[in-house]
Amino acid sequence: MSHLQSNPKDCEDNSDRKQNKKFRKYRIALTVAACITLVLLGGALYVNSKLDKLQKDKDFKSTDVQINQVPAEVQEFMDGYTNIAIFGLDDEDGKGNKEKGIHSDSIIVASIDNQTKQVKLVSVYRDTYLNQADTKDSGKYHKANNAYFRGGAKQAVDMLNLNLDLDIEDYVAIQYDAIVAVVDALGGVEINVEEDEIFHMNNYIIDVSDVTGKRTQEILEPGLQTLDGVQASAYVRVRYTTGDDFKRTERQRLLISKIAEKAQSANLPTILSIINNVFPMIRTSLDKDEIISMAKDAGAYSIADTTGFPFDKNPDAHVGRMSCILVDDLVQNDKQLHEYLFEGESYTPSAEVLKISAELKDVYNKDVAKK
Repeated sequence: MSHLQSNPKDCEDNSDRKQNKKFRKYRIALTVAACITLVLLGGALYVNSKLDKLQKDKDFKSTDVQINQVPAEVQEFMDGYTNIAIFGLDDEDGKGNKEKGIHSDSIIVASIDNQTKQVKLVSVYRDTYLNQADTKDSGKYHKANNAYFRGGAKQAVDMLNLNLDLDIEDYVAIQYDAIVAVVDALGGVEINVEEDEIFHMNNYIIDVSDVTGKRTQEILEPGLQTLDGVQASAYVRVRYTTGDDFKRTERQRLLISKIAEKAQSANLPTILSIINNVFPMIRTSLDKDEIISMAKDAGAYSIADTTGFPFDKNPDAHVGRMSCILVDDLVQNDKQLHEYLFEGESYTPSAEVLKISAELKDVYNKDVAKK
């Protein structure tokens, strides 16, 4: 596949960069994945014997991840950051530990400034029509969440790197049931519920209760209130208010921020409860030893800002009979993304992104012409 990193010399050129970033990424990655962050606050001595509960992806190797060859000045800026993929799995049928065959209902890129330790979260809208980074068919396009379904975390990470000119080398995949367990263990989270969210939340509360076996109260009025696990899980599933799925991704990022904030004051019994109940719901490429090594720094990281991608889009597009989000200018959207994540960078797109952008432009124009 000519547009992906496959040349042995290219791999050699990247080896030093990957080695230098290896320990940085493991020290900070789980702080972003709020569910895992909680355990680190209790200290490595309490966590060490429990990490085997995590679903470790032994087949995922960062050295096999496909990364575009971007200009040296772009890569230099990115080397100051660590980028991690977080996948929220659509696993209501209980298949969340499978390597693939599940859609990633939420896709979040967590980018961490290695100097300031500030974290930015970017939701990649799941319906965005992108190149699937499928090694069997380099020209295959589909919705972003289809990559995990077809090729698991490896293909999903490759898809993000290929279309966005990023250098993600690790991931965390979380079952939605984990939200219920974490929020309940923390004693709930404060969320300002809007009037138009109540009806849909109450419908989802029924669904979440049926799946988890946990019962709760309906939401009766809008305003700032403490949501339990079932209510919080229902909150991040709402997508039928103004803003549709774009608004839903905002809710997802808000909940992660709220969990991370409350985790800072979590006590040891709370941490141990989360370890026992949540770790089996998490699949990750991270190694046990590196997780332990980051425990001392966990409290230093904070979520600074969040946004969604793409920035400019056609949300009511169709490719054949498939409804999706089409990008008019991928290069411009990637430029805005890089400026948002990597302050001071002057983005120049890779040859791969230029090619994909041109192909997406053709699809976009055909859709517009039909209307």
